[in-house]
Amino acid sequence: MASTAPELIVYVAGATATADGVLAALDDLVTDLAVPGIVIDVVDVSADPVRARMSDVLVTPTIICRTAAGETRFVGDLHDPTLLASAIAPLLRPVQEAT
Repeated sequence: MASTAPELIVYVAGATATADGVLAALDDLVTDLAVPGIVIDVVDVSADPVRARMSDVLVTPTIICRTAAGETRFVGDLHDPTLLASAIAPLLRPVQEAT
């Protein structure tokens, strides 16, 4: 069976310094890991509150990491690149090593 590319869905509340920090840290992480085919979807909850509600997102920022192994959520202060990498990288490594 073909593996599915991992997906990172990032829920933010508008164009804020917090959102910018999370997106910059995530961009650096994805660049460093070079995971092939990774999908990143940024959702502004102020522009699309229905989608946030349907995904049970209660706070921002929230990152939902979907891989073949399942779904993991990260919430709160996510702009620290080291902390973000230590949390998300292990979930993406199996995908990276399988290619």
